[in-house]
Amino acid sequence: MGRKAIEELIEARELLALSTAGMAAERASAEDVSHLRRAVARMQESVADAAAYPEADLEFHLALAKAAGNRFLLHVVHGLRALLRTDIELAATAGIQRFGSLQFSVDAHAALVDAIEGGEPDQARQILFDLMSRHHEFVLGLYALAPNEEGEGA
Repeated sequence: MGRKAIEELIEARELLALSTAGMAAERASAEDVSHLRRAVARMQESVADAAAYPEADLEFHLALAKAAGNRFLLHVVHGLRALLRTDIELAATAGIQRFGSLQFSVDAHAALVDAIEGGEPDQARQILFDLMSRHHEFVLGLYALAPNEEGEGA
């Protein structure tokens, strides 16, 4: 994907994720929270593995969409699964290159689950916003030297 397509994906992902996090904090069941915690545990197991981490991170975001309690939103997130995986893979590679592991990401996801479990939508959105901002910085950093091609589709 070219830089323009990545920027558009990041923009769409941010809009979806922030809404989803707030809704999950308002609606998540105990089972949803348990599923989110299992996904964070999988992320922890692959914290330094750029090949394995994206699948665990994607599992988390699918569980987050389910916890939001909106079947149409869940359908959209599932429809974007392949693109989300690409975005997550890029960020994982950049994060591990920069820091040696993705522990900061695991910690942020765990804090997000705490906010969801605590029924704190504003805190959940803020945690996810901070996480996504760092994520986007990493991904766009990989494209810093690439030309900004217009008209690319995803």
